[in-house]
Amino acid sequence: MCALSGLALGADLALPPSILADVIDHDPRGTQGGAQGAYFGLWNLVTKLNLALAAGIALPTLAMLGYEPAAESRSVLALGIMYALVPSALKLAAAATLWFAPVDIRSARVVHPAPQGGHP
Repeated sequence: MCALSGLALGADLALPPSILADVIDHDPRGTQGGAQGAYFGLWNLVTKLNLALAAGIALPTLAMLGYEPAAESRSVLALGIMYALVPSALKLAAAATLWFAPVDIRSARVVHPAPQGGHP
């Protein structure tokens, strides 16, 4: 379980910036003066807002579910729900979105054809 969790975390940390770099490469404005910095700046802003939102939702929800650090019975269930079940559901929803998104190399070339004489 720990190995699978580690693989998933590695994918969570490595794939999004790689996908963003591909988006920048395929955006005609992405290679012009400073647009790359704007993309990654926006990415970091959204990441930080995501962490703040997660804490702002998770902690009150844990309190609503009856989580108490000293108690063990109902608290463990509430913590398990917020720590494992909710993130798993969100990751499955994200995976389904990516799976059904019409993004592949062929559609990228149709939108932004490769320059003549250059690499694809």
